[in-house]
Amino acid sequence: MLPYEEAVEKYKEAVRFDPGFVNAWYGRCFALMVLGSKAKAAEEFKSGLLS
Repeated sequence: MLPYEEAVEKYKEAVRFDPGFVNAWYGRCFALMVLGSKAKAAEEFKSGLLS
């Protein structure tokens, strides 16, 4: 499985488990990216997938 596909599967699993937390976490990562903190957004996204 490609890393992207694995990330998508982990995201879907997390949404089934706790949609509110996952949506807030994704929104935070997206906001960081939009505000120009792409490295921080990537770090937050990766740490969320691995936790």
